[in-house]
Amino acid sequence: MSRIVLVKSGTTRYGQNISIGPNRLIADEPSDLGGNDEGPNPYELLLAALGVCTGSGRHSWRSPTIVPYIARWFRKSTFARD
Repeated sequence: MSRIVLVKSGTTRYGQNISIGPNRLIADEPSDLGGNDEGPNPYELLLAALGVCTGSGRHSWRSPTIVPYIARWFRKSTFARD
């Protein structure tokens, strides 16, 4: 079952309001990067999504090593500090 995913600018500088069907999330940047730290940043959301995929038996590409690898790559990359 597919659900509608909407992302709208929030009321803060980097805040984003995310709606996935009936569920609501807020994404933001940490305060040391100019955000209000009202929710996970985009990189954390991506890592969480990959973690859910690798932890779920529903997906055929399960890999227990992909999330730690991507987390290390994000920490080393220059755009992760933007």
